[in-house]
Amino acid sequence: MSLAEDEVSPPESEIYDDRFGMQLMYNGIWRNEFPGDDGRVPAPPRNVDAINQRLSRRRASLTEWSFSEADFKRFRHIAANSGYKGAIRAEVLPTIWGERDRHASVLGQVGIFVNIAPFSQEWPLPLATPDYFHGACSEHLNFEILEKIHDQIIPWRDVFVEAPLAPNFFVEVGNPDHPTAVCFRKATYAGAIGCRAVQALQSSNRRERFYDDKAYTITVTYASGMLTLYAHHAIPHVPDAHSSRPSDYIMTQLGAWSMIHDAATFRQGATAFRNALDWTAEELEKAIISANQRERALWRHSV
Repeated sequence: MSLAEDEVSPPESEIYDDRFGMQLMYNGIWRNEFPGDDGRVPAPPRNVDAINQRLSRRRASLTEWSFSEADFKRFRHIAANSGYKGAIRAEVLPTIWGERDRHASVLGQVGIFVNIAPFSQEWPLPLATPDYFHGACSEHLNFEILEKIHDQIIPWRDVFVEAPLAPNFFVEVGNPDHPTAVCFRKATYAGAIGCRAVQALQSSNRRERFYDDKAYTITVTYASGMLTLYAHHAIPHVPDAHSSRPSDYIMTQLGAWSMIHDAATFRQGATAFRNALDWTAEELEKAIISANQRERALWRHSV
C-alpha cells in the first residue's frame, strides 16, 4: 500500500489546506494551542511531565563522542542541500532517526490508510497518508479483538504488505515548496488516528469507552530544519445540538529543536525523537497485552 513518488495525485498543499483544518475541528480533532468555545486551551495530558522526562533520557548513540561536531557539520550540509521532500526523507531524516535505532519491521512509509473508519459521516476527511508511522506486529493482538476493531487499528488489509498495528508514532516531513502548516495539519490528523487506535485497544471488552487523560501517541514534524514533537490524548466529547461524537482529540506540543543550529541542539532533538519512538512502542505493547488479558478473562468466564 505504498504511494509511488510518480503517482498522479493532488499536491499536499491542496489537500491539507485551510478547509481541511476546519474539517479537523468539525471532527473533534484540535490542533495545538487551539482554544475551545470558552476561550481556554484544553489541558495537556496528565502524563506530559513523565513523557518529557522520558524524552530527555540520555542515549549512548548521541553523546559528544558518538555524534561529533564533524558529524553535525555533515548533517547540516546535507540538510541545507535537500531541496525537496524526497531528499529530506532519504538523506536528512535517517540521521535524526539513527540507523541503529530504527525499528524497520513495523515501520510504515508513505502508506494510504484505506481501512481506517472516518471520524464522522458529516465531515469526511481524505484518506490519511502519513510520511512515516510505527506500530506493533498484528500477530501480537488476539484475533477476535483485531476483527472487532480492525477499522480503528489496521491502516490497510493486504496479504502481501503487512500494516503496522495501531500506529501511535508518526513523522510528517515538510515539503520546502509548501507552507509549514501542511505538515502540521497532517500531524494533527495522524495523531488523532493513533490516539483513537490506542483508545480502541484500551476500551476493548470494557463496559465504557476508556479515558484516563493520558497521551500514548506522539507525532513529529520536520520542516525547515525544525523538529517538533506533539503528544495526543482523548477526552470525552460534550455533545451538543450539532455533534454527538464520543471523543475529542487534543494535541499538545512537547518540544521543538532547530536541528541545524548546533551539535548540542541536534543531539537534544534526536534524543527526544528516538526516545519518543521507544516510548510509544512500549506503551502500545502494554495496551495490547492488557487487551489480550481482558479477552482471555472474558473467554474463561464464558466457558
